[in-house]
Amino acid sequence: VVIDDVWDREAWASLKRAFPDDKNGSRVIVTTRSKEVAQRVDERTYAHKLRYLRSDESWQLFCEKTFHSIKMDEGLEKLAREMVQKCDGLPLA
Repeated sequence: VVIDDVWDREAWASLKRAFPDDKNGSRVIVTTRSKEVAQRVDERTYAHKLRYLRSDESWQLFCEKTFHSIKMDEGLEKLAREMVQKCDGLPLA
């Protein structure tokens, strides 16, 4: 289960009750912009902080995920590069 963009501890505390640890191998992935939320999800939790991507990394990721290639029509490439620029290096944007 993926829970995206949890902003505060109270919201996570409410949600957490729906996911009891029955030791059955299930996992919950929580995304947050809050370091405080990340640290308090669970004392056994590993918080992975994403870094901003360089422009060449952003372009490569975008192309691989949308076109499965870096080669494309010239007009489409211009539009695609504008979209990648608006994401400003955020890998999840």
